[in-house]
Amino acid sequence: RFFVALAHAQGATITEIDIDLHPRRAGEAKYGGRRRVLVGLLDLVSVWFLLIFSRKPLLLFGGTGLVLASFGLFVGAVTVYLRFLHPMFGFDAYIPPMGYRPLLYLVMLLATLGFLLFGFGLVSEQVAQVRHELEASRRRD
Repeated sequence: RFFVALAHAQGATITEIDIDLHPRRAGEAKYGGRRRVLVGLLDLVSVWFLLIFSRKPLLLFGGTGLVLASFGLFVGAVTVYLRFLHPMFGFDAYIPPMGYRPLLYLVMLLATLGFLLFGFGLVSEQVAQVRHELEASRRRD
């Protein structure tokens, strides 16, 4: 279905050729409906994802990692504020029975996942670069 888009992304020349279509002699087409539209949209998203992120995986993994790490640092800052600074300003802070340990675990989880995803994005960017160089050398040969 999206063979033309993938071929164009690989550098192929795309041309359109007129053909003669013969009318249907019997029966009716069963190709259509809402299901085909949904499958087509999912295929379109899949091809878009493949074309964008196969060349630049750091956009996906690095971006997701930075968002997670940033959210972890934000939650950590809020936790430090609630734990230390909020009572210093005279506010009566409600301390849950379990303390602030669940927030600490959330901060550790988000920051660790964020940095791991970012590192995975850097490594996958290097792999994509090597793959691109190999494809270019194969085309020259």
